[in-house]
Amino acid sequence: MTNKDKGAEPPYFPPPRDFKGIWIPREIWLHPELLPLEKMVWAEIHSLYDRTRGGCYASNQYLSNFFGVGETYIANSLPS
Repeated sequence: MTNKDKGAEPPYFPPPRDFKGIWIPREIWLHPELLPLEKMVWAEIHSLYDRTRGGCYASNQYLSNFFGVGETYIANSLPS
């Protein structure tokens, strides 16, 4: 069943960026306690990091829509 079948909004695409592919930093890729999807979430956060703003300001809602998971999953994937 797709998100559309569930009545969810269509996927939200990320803000403009110079996307050349997927890059997962070593410290994320080799982290022994992260599940594969958690590594992808962290890689997405890393790719959205904005030095001028001092961080990544993607919301849990944005990340949950992007990955097709619940906001609770995203919240549990991030440190408190």
